[in-house]
Amino acid sequence: MAAPTDPVEFLEAQCAAFPQFAEKLAPMASLHQRKLWHQLSSDLISFFEDASTDSGDNKLQLFNEFISQFKDVINPLALARLGAKAAHQTGDATKALEFLESLLAMVSKETEDKYHKDSAAMARVEAQLFIKMKMNHWNMVLGKFEEVKESLDKGKESIESMFSDDPLVHSSFYNASKEYYKVQGPPEKFYKSGLMFLAYTPVETLEASARQELAFDLSIAAMTGEKVFNFGEVIQTPIFLSLEGTPQEWCFEIIKSLNTGDIGLFKSLMEKYASEFAAQEALTAKKDYVYEKATMLALIELVFKRPPTERKIAFVDIAAAADVPVEKVEFLLMKAMSMELVKGSIDQVAQTVLVTYIKPRVLDNSQIEQLCGRLDQWSTSVDTTLRFIEDQTPELFV
Repeated sequence: MAAPTDPVEFLEAQCAAFPQFAEKLAPMASLHQRKLWHQLSSDLISFFEDASTDSGDNKLQLFNEFISQFKDVINPLALARLGAKAAHQTGDATKALEFLESLLAMVSKETEDKYHKDSAAMARVEAQLFIKMKMNHWNMVLGKFEEVKESLDKGKESIESMFSDDPLVHSSFYNASKEYYKVQGPPEKFYKSGLMFLAYTPVETLEASARQELAFDLSIAAMTGEKVFNFGEVIQTPIFLSLEGTPQEWCFEIIKSLNTGDIGLFKSLMEKYASEFAAQEALTAKKDYVYEKATMLALIELVFKRPPTERKIAFVDIAAAADVPVEKVEFLLMKAMSMELVKGSIDQVAQTVLVTYIKPRVLDNSQIEQLCGRLDQWSTSVDTTLRFIEDQTPELFV
């Protein structure tokens, strides 16, 4: 469709066709006439990214008939953001990919604009990567997972060497990555990608349903992912509390019990929510591994609660804390040491273990309180030792 000769006339037609959006669209005519491109692109992004302003293919029309007329004078990344939203109104995945291909060519074109040469080149690179990540979504819809994996591998090299003030490109990469690993696995890679996505994405930009879904998926991945034991990472994410008061609250409670290393609470919750747990294929396939994680986290918590002077622990104490037979404690310790969760030496004869290291992890408030109490004890001990030395060797402190 040929673009109207007058963009203002097109906006007026849009206001007439969609009167419910006239209040937001009408001021854009003045911005266009005054060539306030930055403000115009900002207003357009706000309009395009507001789901309540979707109506048929109104945004696709707006992009093709209006935005395309000044595409060369706005930031390429802003153009990419607008085009990515418009692609959702093309009708199907194939058309969306064709649209994004043309958009990719559009942002790749070198133009004379207000940007300095270096910053213009960086803006084009960011826009290109952003669009390629959006294309991955549609390729997954079409089942082209090999193409997506190749795109993610190339994108990872670019994203790791990219220094940008705008987190949007990083967010788009990790969003595509988590979408891919959610379908293809393994869960530990989905877990990492999900956390990185949250690190670069303002929570308020996610809809409530999206926050709940991601919190639930991350919780499942934390329980089933290989070598994922830092459950505090999930609990401390701003979306985790969104599971409270929802049908997925059972997962919220189980994750918290795992993080505290309370094996008794964990097992009682597993009985209480047996049907909910069984309904998740990913969990039932790794049920034994989830229980194994619970015992190792109980071991870590036992060591964490012990003062440094009491790190020689009897097998019977570990058996009680992890709720395992004494004869299986050594295997539990060897498993934990092989994963570098703890380090130390095992005395098979004395049936004890001397723990010299536990893997750092994100602590919850109660664990931080315990740590603060231990620091207070340490400070008191140091002060007592200092006073003793002063009393015994006064000539050194004259």
